[in-house]
Amino acid sequence: MSDKSAVLKKLALAFKENKQDDLDGLTVYLGSAWFNVRPSNTEPLLRLNAEAKTAAELKQMVAKVTDLIN
Repeated sequence: MSDKSAVLKKLALAFKENKQDDLDGLTVYLGSAWFNVRPSNTEPLLRLNAEAKTAAELKQMVAKVTDLIN
């Protein structure tokens, strides 16, 4: 990942209709689910943390976020 900040900006724009917090990377709140993408300080990568009420909702959210990152 060469330009981590550009990816975070892309995600923020893609989820601009949702509540966001940029305290530690980018956290996006999606009703009953949320995700956080933050740059690693020691490696050239982003870390994704996510939670949802159901496994299906989690899988769909992670797929959408990873598609946008890639």
